[in-house]
Amino acid sequence: MAKKKKKKAIAAPAPQKKAPSKKAPMRAPASKKRKKAPPTMRAEMAISDWWGRLGIGEYSSREWGRLGILAIGLGVILLYAFSAGGYFVVRRGYGELILLWLIVVGVLFDLRVRGRMPRIGYIELGLFAGYTLLAGLTVLWSLQPARSFDEFVRGLLYIAGFGIGWMFLQRRQWLGWLGHLFIVIVLIACIDGLIGKTFPDLLTHPDPFQSNRLNYPLTYWNTMAVFVSMGFIIALRTISDRATSLLVRCLYTPPMLVFLVVLWFTFSRAGLLMLAAAICAYLYLASSRLRAVMQTGILAVWTGFIVLICYKFLPNMVASVPDDKLKVSEGHKLALTIVLFMGIAVASQFAIRWLEDRVEVPKDLGRKIGYAIAGSTALFLMVAILGFTFSGGRGGPFTYVKNQLAASETERTTLEQAPTERLFSLQSERFQEYGVSITSMKDHPFGIGAGTWQSAWLMHRPWEIQVKNGHSWFFQSLAEEGLIGGLLVLAFIAAFFVAAIKDLRFLGKGRQRELYGAFFVAGAMMVLHSTIDWDWEMPVIMLAFFMFAGMLLRYGQLARTGQDTAEESGRSVRKVVAPGWRRFVGLNWLIGAVCVVAMLATLPPIIAASKVQSANALAQKQDYAALEKQAQSAQTWSPWDAEPLVLQALATQGLGRIDDAERLLDEARKKEPENDKTYRNQTRVYLQQYQNAKQRGDAAAMDAYLVKASNAVYEAFRLNPLESRETGDLTQQVKNIGGLKFE
Repeated sequence: MAKKKKKKAIAAPAPQKKAPSKKAPMRAPASKKRKKAPPTMRAEMAISDWWGRLGIGEYSSREWGRLGILAIGLGVILLYAFSAGGYFVVRRGYGELILLWLIVVGVLFDLRVRGRMPRIGYIELGLFAGYTLLAGLTVLWSLQPARSFDEFVRGLLYIAGFGIGWMFLQRRQWLGWLGHLFIVIVLIACIDGLIGKTFPDLLTHPDPFQSNRLNYPLTYWNTMAVFVSMGFIIALRTISDRATSLLVRCLYTPPMLVFLVVLWFTFSRAGLLMLAAAICAYLYLASSRLRAVMQTGILAVWTGFIVLICYKFLPNMVASVPDDKLKVSEGHKLALTIVLFMGIAVASQFAIRWLEDRVEVPKDLGRKIGYAIAGSTALFLMVAILGFTFSGGRGGPFTYVKNQLAASETERTTLEQAPTERLFSLQSERFQEYGVSITSMKDHPFGIGAGTWQSAWLMHRPWEIQVKNGHSWFFQSLAEEGLIGGLLVLAFIAAFFVAAIKDLRFLGKGRQRELYGAFFVAGAMMVLHSTIDWDWEMPVIMLAFFMFAGMLLRYGQLARTGQDTAEESGRSVRKVVAPGWRRFVGLNWLIGAVCVVAMLATLPPIIAASKVQSANALAQKQDYAALEKQAQSAQTWSPWDAEPLVLQALATQGLGRIDDAERLLDEARKKEPENDKTYRNQTRVYLQQYQNAKQRGDAAAMDAYLVKASNAVYEAFRLNPLESRETGDLTQQVKNIGGLKFE
């Protein structure tokens, strides 16, 4: 037999060393070292690790300076939130000085980001700068030059906000951080407003309209609604991002619930509609749509439970005229209810994260789920509206709409309606206000002067109600700056949308697009709302929009050039920076000089308004000697304003110098020939002069002053024909002493 060949033994493979893990190398040894380190060193290591993840460790002092300027600029919004929204001249002026000074500091230390502004940015800035300059030019023909100059200064404030946003945003990631800061600012204002509603016995907030609608600290409910809606949209981007940690979601959930609760208690129809539209717009731009829908839906559900509890068990929280005693006790219960649902909302985040870890939804299925949720929500709202219009004898949707429109043409009853009734009401005086703006534009194609819309309203109003603003940036501009002003507003808004849409297309899909989209939607919501309300006069939201617009313009530019990823000095930056900027020798100094001039222009209105305010307080005390001095000082700082002259006339009349009062009022009339108050004051002076002439037995002087009084009261009636209190009383006095006699 043949022997079998032995098979060669195969050598066992040598043991291979395991490749080092790519995930977090050396993390375990670092953690062991951290555990053995002292507590202070552990804290330092944790902070350095956190800073390293955020990229803060590589920041230069210049970058910290830029970021600080942006943060302080947003802090001005918080200042305005607790200063009546920045509506009044003095309070608004302080914020404007801060912003202008920040720009001066930035250019003084060469902190501004170098590089040319994109062409669309020049168009945006040019259009709005043109609108601001036009407001300044209207001083030449304005019915009230002082107010027109004040509107010019207001425009400078918004330009400064736009400039800060564009000049100092060095890195794209800063936009997210500034969003966190803005949410904190909105939350502070909301907490203050809610404390006043839930604990009125501890913190009483003024309610000038006595309508039980949450408006403090901004003092206007529609502005408050837009303010919290802007914060909600920016927060929604963070909480719906899959990369956001569970801790951050739990921290964000209570503020977002507070935002929705505050929005509801403003009972703002436009605010609720704007937020709904903004959420839809953000969902269109977002890549994580299903998570955004889930987060919004859960928060809306818990807010709905709070609202139902109020209507069922806490009626004084939603009543138009609540009982003061029950309001306190029910407010405390509302506070406990909100805190309870905050905890439930936070618990919901654990459920969402559990689902995300275990359920993977394909894109097509997620899209279908989103459509189903959106469709069911729309169906629910439709059923609710139909149920409301068919209940209570309202006759259905068509009859209800017809009755509402008919009521809008005859009387103003919005403020007297219950909150629930108001949410479905179509009554508003805005239609008449827009009609007055168009009528005024037809009569004065170049406008009656910035800030003087009230004069047009008093002349053409359909019924006797006091309205100071035109409830529309566009329509009010038509009346004040004419057709050119209205077109500039529309062109600026269009340029803002064009610039944002171009950037969104460039960013494509991803987290950058979501971050950009959240700020864009918040700003777009605000600027669109300004076309139906007087947001222009409320810097707390208008300044936020302009800062967002500037930051978005810079964000898009950084995304295209990659400038924020390069070193601050060296050749890499010089290659990224657009060529030709060095030709602008001394551009920093030019910007600084312009800001200093703007600061000097801001000071006179602030000082004059402060002195006028003090003078009015002295007038109430009837301290005529001090009143005269204060009014003279106000006139020095605002020589084109007629109000200090009227106050001086009141002082001299109280001191017995009636001839000086007549002279001062005549000067005031020449400065503001279309001011009905001046003519009423003249009528009072002429009536007193008539009595003095009567005591002297001077018949010729009596007849002359009777004619002057008749002419003055006629002009007051012509400029404000529906004024029935003061003008009617003065007319009767003139009739009693000898009848109306005209020249």
